[in-house]
Amino acid sequence: MDTLPAHLHDTYIARYAPGLAAKYRRNHFILAGAMIAVLLAGLVFTILGEVGTGIYVTIGVMMVAFPSLLLISGRELETRWSSDDRLAIAIGEAGVVLPCLGLIGWSELTSIVVYDNSLAYRKRSLGATTTKMMGLDMPMYVDFHVADSEALLVREANPGASNPRGLRRVADRNLKFTGFKGVQGEGMLDPTFQSAVRVLVAEAESRGIPVEIRVPANVDTYRR
Repeated sequence: MDTLPAHLHDTYIARYAPGLAAKYRRNHFILAGAMIAVLLAGLVFTILGEVGTGIYVTIGVMMVAFPSLLLISGRELETRWSSDDRLAIAIGEAGVVLPCLGLIGWSELTSIVVYDNSLAYRKRSLGATTTKMMGLDMPMYVDFHVADSEALLVREANPGASNPRGLRRVADRNLKFTGFKGVQGEGMLDPTFQSAVRVLVAEAESRGIPVEIRVPANVDTYRR
């Protein structure tokens, strides 16, 4: 028996790998614990060094604030990796379906921009490693620009819309919201980001929707 909702019938579906939210949530706890340990050690050294009470208060505030921010950001991972049964994108005759937002009709799309820096040289650093551990690294993703992003957010009875404001938005240089960010490649396994985007590019260009592909010169062009 077909259990797919109507808006996903006869569509190409790509999902994020299972267990990503749990993995990154666990990493958030690990980083929060490590941060508390470092700050606690700093507090001990300041006490032994008889530093002023202002330093004690500052470190105490940091011990509460920084780990709390880490844990709060960890809660957002459920939206990013688990929404709508781990949906990354669905592509069909009606348009594309993004998690939380639901259906975007082909006629509503003004342009699509594909980013893939996965094969570009990237310096190793503590910050980059931490970002990757937190699930915030974004070497591959797609921006979907639409005619009216605000109208999509409030549109009633939009098929598949579960939490429209849970999806990351795209802003232009004038800070005007022009679309939505999705299909985060680092979370995709089968199909891969490249495979899903090839389908997206072919379907969009066949309908006259402009597609810009920003990748290093040595990477596949994504066009079949």
